[in-house]
Amino acid sequence: MRGEADRNPADELPLVVFEAWGFRCGVEARIVDSQSIIEPEEEMLTAEAFFSLCDEGAADSIRSGLLAVGARDASSAPTPRCVRRSITLALADGLVRLAVSGPVELATFQARDLHPLPALVEARCAASALRGFALEGESPILLFIPRAAALRAY
Repeated sequence: MRGEADRNPADELPLVVFEAWGFRCGVEARIVDSQSIIEPEEEMLTAEAFFSLCDEGAADSIRSGLLAVGARDASSAPTPRCVRRSITLALADGLVRLAVSGPVELATFQARDLHPLPALVEARCAASALRGFALEGESPILLFIPRAAALRAY
């Protein structure tokens, strides 16, 4: 196991992590402009709809593909009630505010912890923005990269 002294910041990827479809999901922190609390009366585009998995069949195919490779399904665990939150993505064509589930957290992953999608999942996936996953213990964090990949540079 590598120690703290062996860490190389160039091999790290900061992600903003949230929940969607009963799984933890993440996007590169550099494209997240902000996060905020959603007022009860506010309606907005959800992360699920934005990342093109609003079709239940597609969500089920992702879940079954992940379970086939040994991931635990977080949707079977009780979900604590929490404040509704949003993240705002800074894309090349402007800002997009998305409603997300669960807490919004900043997490840093080593390059060795990032993986491409298994072929089975990639072949059945309806979301072109789903590009891979990170493992945190035995739990996957789905990695999304919006198609408008020419993102605003900071």
